Amino acid sequence: MCGIFFVKSLANKNLFAESTANIIFNIHKERGPDEKKAVIKDNWMMVHTRLSITSPKEGHQPISNDLKTAYMIFNGEIYNYKSIAKKLNFKPNKDFSDTDVLFKSIEVYGFHKTIKMLRGMFAIIYYNLKNEKVFVARDHFGQKPIWIYKNRDTIALSSTIKSLVKVFNN
Repeated sequence: MCGIFFVKSLANKNLFAESTANIIFNIHKERGPDEKKAVIKDNWMMVHTRLSITSPKEGHQPISNDLKTAYMIFNGEIYNYKSIAKKLNFKPNKDFSDTDVLFKSIEVYGFHKTIKMLRGMFAIIYYNLKNEKVFVARDHFGQKPIWIYKNRDTIALSSTIKSLVKVFNN
């Protein structure tokens, strides 16, 4: 189980600081004690805490493409990632995780087509900086939560409601 958090705001620049990331890290520590990372930009932030189960050397998040024009965080497990990797021509001798395959699939096939291909339990947040669109999906049975906070200028998404309450209830 990992902890994921994304916020984008046009109004509240105070959100985009190490202190906010540290609040999220602290709240999500039981969700992912193995690794924590944040990407903090001018008007958006992604935070991920990781519980490493299947691929401790791979699958670091937030993951981005080489041009840094798209980022993704994800909580869960993709059961059919090896068959998707085969379609994407991932090299069989290369170590890769379901996170790597998921991100590459979104880059190649697009978000909606990729979601239709997935078998597993997951919550995904994908942010495309080119068009400033945020894509969010949960598994078909809703096993992994995504909580949403939205007002006129801000959208925030999290795997736990506690982090949204803490950040936006001050």
